[in-house]
Amino acid sequence: MAGTVREIGLVSTLLTTPEGIAVSAPNGTLWGAPITNYSRNPNRRLDVAVDVAYSDSIDAGLRALLGAAAAEPRLLAEPAPAAMATALGESAVTLTLRVWTKREDYWNVRFALIRATKLAIQDAGLTIPFPQRDVHVVPDLVPAPPEPR
Repeated sequence: MAGTVREIGLVSTLLTTPEGIAVSAPNGTLWGAPITNYSRNPNRRLDVAVDVAYSDSIDAGLRALLGAAAAEPRLLAEPAPAAMATALGESAVTLTLRVWTKREDYWNVRFALIRATKLAIQDAGLTIPFPQRDVHVVPDLVPAPPEPR
């Protein structure tokens, strides 16, 4: 459950979800349960991951991600933006851009960086691959169709 606390009553707490839905949560489920507070700290970290083809240059991809970050004025200078290869997937290498922004800018920066990251990868001539499989059929292992009766 996630939302902004609107009222804490004797038996329940009223929340508004990010989608604008009012939720009434029994206090018994809230007390003693871990609470994640997205609005307490002034800054938030944001990670944007993008997959590139194994045949593409990782270094070119990392430069493209840092270029996208450099063009976003709402990022904090400290900690500085960072780009790294974070996974070797079945069909791609995952590159991640890690940045920090002010809490109130988080969602707008996230949406802008997803767009900017895609365009930067594209402009660098790199490929965002789709999952694919190579299937090899070995004729001796494929059973023959049944004989007609």
